[in-house]
Amino acid sequence: LLLLLLPAVALAGVRVAGSVKTAAGAVPVLAHVHLLRQNSMKPVESVEVGRDGRYTISVPASGAWSLQFTAVDHDGYTVPLVIGDGMADISLDVALPQLAFNRKPDTVWIMGDWNSFDFGSATPMKRGKDGRFTFDAPANGGEVRYQLIGIATTDGEGMRSVNAPHSAGYVYDGGGDYRSIMAVKKAKKGKVTITFDPAMLPAEQTTAARATFGPENRVQERMAELAAMAKQDYRTLRMAMMKAHQEGKEMPIPTSLSLQSMEVLPMEMRKNGDGTLRQFAAVVLTQFLQGAKDSALAAEILAMTPVTSAIWGVIPYSAARTASAVDGKGAPVTATRFIETNPDREVQATVLSSLVSDAFHANRETELRTLYGRLKENYSDMESMGYALTEYNPDAAIRVGKMVPDFEVTLLTGEKVSRESMMGKTYMIDFWATWCGPCVAEMPSLHAAWEKYKGKNGFTVLSLSFDGKEGDIAPFREKKWKMPWMHTFVEGGFKNDLSKRFEVMGIPKPLLVGPDGTIIATESDLRGRDLDATLAKHLGGEQAMN
Repeated sequence: LLLLLLPAVALAGVRVAGSVKTAAGAVPVLAHVHLLRQNSMKPVESVEVGRDGRYTISVPASGAWSLQFTAVDHDGYTVPLVIGDGMADISLDVALPQLAFNRKPDTVWIMGDWNSFDFGSATPMKRGKDGRFTFDAPANGGEVRYQLIGIATTDGEGMRSVNAPHSAGYVYDGGGDYRSIMAVKKAKKGKVTITFDPAMLPAEQTTAARATFGPENRVQERMAELAAMAKQDYRTLRMAMMKAHQEGKEMPIPTSLSLQSMEVLPMEMRKNGDGTLRQFAAVVLTQFLQGAKDSALAAEILAMTPVTSAIWGVIPYSAARTASAVDGKGAPVTATRFIETNPDREVQATVLSSLVSDAFHANRETELRTLYGRLKENYSDMESMGYALTEYNPDAAIRVGKMVPDFEVTLLTGEKVSRESMMGKTYMIDFWATWCGPCVAEMPSLHAAWEKYKGKNGFTVLSLSFDGKEGDIAPFREKKWKMPWMHTFVEGGFKNDLSKRFEVMGIPKPLLVGPDGTIIATESDLRGRDLDATLAKHLGGEQAMN
């Protein structure tokens, strides 16, 4: 198959048709198929699967695409497609795995049309002695739409918002999951009680997702198999890294984890008889590159898959990882070639944004302004660049060397704390929430740092909670982590004016402020094992060795 250098805009008009079933072979209550450009969350087109489980969707142009399959009570599944101009239609049947349900939740949060499905202001449901959870929702019309948080996980490692099983109806939420619909016949005092019973969750199933292509699409099927294998292995690697991060240990390397991808992908890249598959395997393998230490492997990948190949669009950030490994600390020659010659704008933008990020974190001001200007001028129309354009803005308020924005908050204990009152102290500001998995993952290193540095040069911590309500904080501190420092509650979370002044786009968001009120460290320098090193640098003391 000669799909490697085809322009991404060539008309293809390839039709993909098949079925969507559950792992048990049943037709889902409600399911959709979404066509996406790689690295984009916004579908080019979405179609609802018929009651017979059948679907048809058309891919309008050649290049790297993906099909995302979603269904009520089921985990989504994404299948990569590499489409060439004039390619024959594709037959694709998919079986979806059931959601990974949390069958004994301590807390279940709820959000709905009454709070515009705002994750940050989700409310804990009331837990009864019988184990059921209830919530009195505002009801101003004939129906209420809602989602639950805490009853299902993403890849077993984080909370997500999903529908409640056995609902009267469902509607797609636009992000891979579904919302429940509850008919309201009669509301008492403008409210209706929503009940969730964990005992009513579907029986546990552990069957994995399956994608079955027609006999004429074996290359596409092998691509899907390789992508699924790599996704599972990358999750294993990520979870091992998260554990090491929490324990303050050295990060594991892929070869130490006996990952199947580390054997299969290099073999496919070097020996498969199909050129497209060799390049696909090479690009997927880049997810496991460990920077400059893998420069030889990165060079081999680049020799197999030139910077002009459309295959890089399958995983746009793979080009940035490969360029970084090949270029090392030298001039960004490979990165520049990707930006200037790859046909996929997503690849171009992703590589450029990685250079912007490097310049930002290294405080190379002149270089940052030049690169950021290119990113803004040429790629500001792309949704995937929204984060980079905000987070790496050279004129951002939250940057090392700038004065911390003025603030005054009331602590949960009643006292007021402000920028002025904190002058003369070194303190850490930490935006967080009890529902935020990455925030909770930082607790071991944060508590260790507190015990080691509290009071040193006035060091203290101010945690600002984005929880749904102030009352969510105390139970967490009583049952899970003590967090024996200052606390305040940020009403409205991300929408609060304080959050906007501090440019909070995601949490956790930590920053370290010096005695004169200037920001002396931010983000990754204050997370995991790097937190101790950063505090040792600014407060004095011996860095922990692990």
